Amino acid sequence: LIELGITPVVTHSGNWVPASRAVLPGTRLASVADDDVLLDAQLASNNRDGWLALGVLGDLTVVEVRESPLDPDRWDVVMVEGADWCDDVAMLLGAESPGELLGTSVRVVRGLELLDGADAATTLSLLSSPDVRPAVVEPAMVVDAAGRIRAVPSPAAWWLSETPLFDGQPPIAVRLPGDDRLEPFFPEVEAPSADHAADHAADHALLEALGVHTTLEAWLAHPEGVDELLQAMGDPSVDVPDHLVQELYDAIAAVDVVPDEMDPPTHLRAVSGDEWHVVPAADVLVATAPHHAAVLKAPFVPGDRALAELLDIDVSDDSACEASAVRGTGDVRAAPAGLEVASTTTYFEHDTLEVAGTAVDWWVTDEGEVHACTLEGLARGLAWASGAWHRRWELAARLSGDVDAERERIERFYDR
Repeated sequence: LIELGITPVVTHSGNWVPASRAVLPGTRLASVADDDVLLDAQLASNNRDGWLALGVLGDLTVVEVRESPLDPDRWDVVMVEGADWCDDVAMLLGAESPGELLGTSVRVVRGLELLDGADAATTLSLLSSPDVRPAVVEPAMVVDAAGRIRAVPSPAAWWLSETPLFDGQPPIAVRLPGDDRLEPFFPEVEAPSADHAADHAADHALLEALGVHTTLEAWLAHPEGVDELLQAMGDPSVDVPDHLVQELYDAIAAVDVVPDEMDPPTHLRAVSGDEWHVVPAADVLVATAPHHAAVLKAPFVPGDRALAELLDIDVSDDSACEASAVRGTGDVRAAPAGLEVASTTTYFEHDTLEVAGTAVDWWVTDEGEVHACTLEGLARGLAWASGAWHRRWELAARLSGDVDAERERIERFYDR
């Protein structure tokens, strides 16, 4: 097919192009073709089947390539921008060069270059035919140097992801309605209907394969998703509502990402002066405890050590909080009996407590010592030290004697 496809043919404008780049007039694909690629009308009127057999296009056409090394020169002949696809696949799989990869089953869609400039509805209509859709939605299968079979984005999905289909915007720069957490980052577009799509859900599946964003979780599951979200959050021109920032960090922390595979962010959105601001990442700590967050002078992100490792920044501790003065001070007291939630039996009682120049009513040191100067502070300290932060209110009620034992027994059935 490739050899036949290089046969030169004349177009409606008088240009000569390879047969594989020409389009037969009167076909579905002709609606997105211009005179420079439309086969001369007089030629097209004779033996239309013969022209199609020569490689002239009448519709998007799928060609399956099997057991072919990802040699960029070879793939530049097979598909539009084939060398770039090979390079991107090599980068995605961590290969030193595309040549060490073998495409065991790769479906190429011929005629994609004609969609550059077409609108989304026309493109979706052409892509959703039964022969073409699987070649877009389903991944290509590649064997890496270690002999592992790896799934990578199909060439069609890869190429179309950056094609301006939505009023000049590519699929990867827009989102479908549904997940409002994506609102700060991508404009919303409606999924256009497609004449040949099975149903509306299928449209969404096809658009998602092209890179249109659907949910925050789907974005973060993409190999570059965490990097892209952190970069967007670190851009001061992006308006991210304060109530959303922590939810985004929690979602990032829940993703299984190896930090070595990420580029550490240069700027982060962090709490500074009780508000979220974009600051240099080198100035930020992850505040791993609520009492740390109350006294830190540096900008911070609430989180745990795993988030700090992912962001490549330090975590808070007694030293960072200038809290060495609380260690070993105050009178040692026995924690009240009957507090089965609390794992520690003693605490340090203080008349007043100050850390880094800030008055606080409780503290838990890096060694797990609980310091408190109020009943509420003691409840928080015992709850944090015991890994039962969600039960601090119960501890406070028990310490103050304001406990309804029957109500507490029933409510505990719903603890999670």
